[in-house]
Amino acid sequence: MIWLGGGVRGGMEIEQCPFCKVSVDKILLRSSTAIAFRDAFPIAEGHTLVIPKQHVTSIFDLLESDQAQLRSE
Repeated sequence: MIWLGGGVRGGMEIEQCPFCKVSVDKILLRSSTAIAFRDAFPIAEGHTLVIPKQHVTSIFDLLESDQAQLRSE
């Protein structure tokens, strides 16, 4: 398991975060702000999730600058 770190914004409790329970061997890519891994229940072949390391309930809870950085990775 991993702990993604970062603060809590938008009401997400760290204990409730399903992405903190992702096994390290499942992670495809990791950066300073995000992790990427295959979806456990893909709707299409290659379906990959890119998740910010900062705990938020929605990507829209991130600052605009953080959203832009996430999209560029």
